[in-house]
Amino acid sequence: MLAGCRTLALDWGKARIGLAITDESDVYVQTLPTLRRKNRAVDLGELSRIIEDNSVSTLVVGAPLHMDGRVSPSSSQAEQLGRTLAKRCGIELVLWDERLTSVAAEEILAERGGKRKPGDVDRVAAALILQSYLENRPAQASGGPC
Repeated sequence: MLAGCRTLALDWGKARIGLAITDESDVYVQTLPTLRRKNRAVDLGELSRIIEDNSVSTLVVGAPLHMDGRVSPSSSQAEQLGRTLAKRCGIELVLWDERLTSVAAEEILAERGGKRKPGDVDRVAAALILQSYLENRPAQASGGPC
């Protein structure tokens, strides 16, 4: 796979995976349709396709930690998925603290009003994870185009 400059964020859940991606300049965030989980093999295949189709170079996986910062069973599962996916696709993996992103996503959607569909919270939470990562990532040291 020819790596590009885009970053993909995952909000991992037992039923769905929220997705958000940067534009080609790796600056602006947009959501992608939420992935309804089927099984590990199918999920990895679909996520690999998204990574390849969008020239993703960095994968940010939300780590659902406990409020005191301890690793939760869900964060271990999200990390395992991220490591497998990053290795399979040959891209960088970043684990990112996602505490309270689903709560913030619920608040954002409530403020917007209107009818919500399954997956809306997951998608917005992924965008919040990605935006937080972009705002706090270290400056690019390579001096390359990204």
